[in-house]
Amino acid sequence: MKGQTFNSERGAILVIALIFVCVLAIAGSMAYQMTASELMIAKNFDSSKEALYSANAGLEEARAALGLPSTNPPGTPPYGNAIYDPATDTSSPPYPNPNWTAYILATSPWVTGDDSGYHYADTSYIPNSSSQTNTSITTNSLQSDLEYWVKIRHKTEYDAEQQGHTTSNPLYDDDDGVTTGGHDPTNRGSVIAYGYPDGVLTAQAFTPSGETSYRPVDIIIAYGIGENSKTTIQTEVAHDPGPPILAALYAEATSYSGVEGDAVTYKIDINGEDQCTAGECPFCGNADKSDIYVYPADADPLLDDEDYNPGPYPGGSLPTIELGDNNINVNQGITLLRVWEDSSTPSGCYNTDYKICSSASNVTITDQNGTGILLVQGNLTLEGGSAVETSWKGLILVTGELTLNGGGGGSSGGLKIEGAVLVNGEVWINAANEGPVTIYYNSCAIDAALNSIPMKTLSWEDLSITE
Repeated sequence: MKGQTFNSERGAILVIALIFVCVLAIAGSMAYQMTASELMIAKNFDSSKEALYSANAGLEEARAALGLPSTNPPGTPPYGNAIYDPATDTSSPPYPNPNWTAYILATSPWVTGDDSGYHYADTSYIPNSSSQTNTSITTNSLQSDLEYWVKIRHKTEYDAEQQGHTTSNPLYDDDDGVTTGGHDPTNRGSVIAYGYPDGVLTAQAFTPSGETSYRPVDIIIAYGIGENSKTTIQTEVAHDPGPPILAALYAEATSYSGVEGDAVTYKIDINGEDQCTAGECPFCGNADKSDIYVYPADADPLLDDEDYNPGPYPGGSLPTIELGDNNINVNQGITLLRVWEDSSTPSGCYNTDYKICSSASNVTITDQNGTGILLVQGNLTLEGGSAVETSWKGLILVTGELTLNGGGGGSSGGLKIEGAVLVNGEVWINAANEGPVTIYYNSCAIDAALNSIPMKTLSWEDLSITE
């Protein structure tokens, strides 16, 4: 029909509606994918955290297992859940085995193929409470809720060479002269130990040559397992060896004398002969020390030779006094050792069971037995037992003056210290009309006390970042 016009909007609305539906579908799909991606990212993040936490749990279990039970000196059973290189129990001197490896398994099943660093020359022990040389693959972890496994081995010259050790860039004191390329996984060279070479108070790594009182640097590799991820962490740890011990009794004199004594009735016996039998204590030197060491050299100890009874020495004569320039800074020693303590009050200094106790003020301990490390930033007085001998086993460090009294108990009482005593000031020993006072050097007691200090972390690396 001529002049007729069509004006319907129904088709346009349908097109717009379809376009709108498509836009909504696309937006919904994108929102779903973004949500799913965020959920996956969150899930992976949680899984990676789980793996990281599991690996750290493995590291901490290994650090704890590398320390022998605090109530027993090293080398003394039972070992419980401790892990150690059994070669140190059988070798003389107790040199560690460079190929010693031990595993802590919280993950089952597990096969040696899971360890990319496995080598046939390694011992591959899986210690348990009854055997340090067990090789059967069984879970031996104290943890059952997390998934991880841990490999422990000594750091050797080969490891140091892989880290860049050369003659021009030494990472330890190289005793055998073999450097870059001189070792391999079959011949790892010597174990790297951690101590005080040449009397230097600053700890450093070195290869021992005739010195066995320092413990190895250990490498811990922990593999944590999450739901969708894995994490590998490697750390190097070592026992802090504590200050070098030069004598049964060390005193840094503040005036004309370092040690004074009075033993009219009962004897004063200071003996630097090691009471620990050779081979009884892994990493103990078993070398006799001087009886008394006084610094500086012009501060001679004044023990009245008419009253002094030196025990195994000829009656009335003084033991040999070794003097020199190896000054021990007791204050610095306390700073090094005061990394963990039972209490900051004197009451925490009794029966410490091979743990550290300390006090920042003057302390008097009367008729109390104790074991461990006694740190006093002030003056210390130890009183012997009135009827039964009072004893302290371990290491005593005092920044001020030290007074040792027999306790008035006669021959049945007195005071006995097994280990070593280091004093930043003068020492007064009173056995006259009281009771005997004895100080015996004992490397087993010293080592057991120092073993209570948590292992020192030398390095920490997340290998997953570089894998």
